[in-house]
Amino acid sequence: MRTPSPRLGAAFGLMSGISFLVLYSVAVAIDPEYEFFENYLSDLGVGPGAWAFNSAVVASGALMVLFANYGLGQLLPRGGLTRAAVLVLSMAGILLVSIGIITEDYGDRHTVVSVGFFLVFEVAIGLVSAALLRSNALGRTGWMLSSAVFLLGMAVSLFGANPATETAAVLLAVSWGLSLASLTIWLETGHRVS
Repeated sequence: MRTPSPRLGAAFGLMSGISFLVLYSVAVAIDPEYEFFENYLSDLGVGPGAWAFNSAVVASGALMVLFANYGLGQLLPRGGLTRAAVLVLSMAGILLVSIGIITEDYGDRHTVVSVGFFLVFEVAIGLVSAALLRSNALGRTGWMLSSAVFLLGMAVSLFGANPATETAAVLLAVSWGLSLASLTIWLETGHRVS
C-alpha cells in the first residue's frame, strides 16, 4: 500500500492551527466577559461562545492527530524516535479534543485534562525536535524552530499556571504547528531548506 505524501498531513497541520485561531477569535468576539491574558482560554468553553471555542479545540485536536500520523509520521524516517514523537503528539491531540468535551463545568476533571495536554504537548515538541535533529528532514530550520519552541515552552512553564502563561503557551503551540506544516509543504513542493 502506498503511503500518503507528507504534504497531505501538513495540510491537516495547517487546518489545525487555522481552525483553532478562527473559532477561538469567534468565541472571543461573542463573549464580552473574556479578556485576553486575564482569563483562561477554557473560560470561553462555558460562556456565550462555548460552541465556537469547544469546536475549536475538538477540531484542532483531531487535525493534530492526523498531522502527527500523516505529516510528521511520513516525513520523518522510520524508527523508535519517530514512533514515539507521533504517538505522543497524537496523545496531545486526543487530550485537546477532551478539553472541548470535558469543559470547566466538570471541575477537576477538566483541570487534569488541560494540564495533561500542556505537559504531553511539551514532551511531543521535544521528541519531534530530537527526531528532526537526527533526521535533518526539515533541515536546520526545522529542528532549530522546534527546539526554540520547546525551550520557550519550558521557560513559560516556569512562570506557573495562570491565564497569561496559558495564552502564551497556546500561541507558541499554534505557531509551532503552523510553521512545521508550512515548512513541510515548502519542502514537499520542491523547495530547499537549510
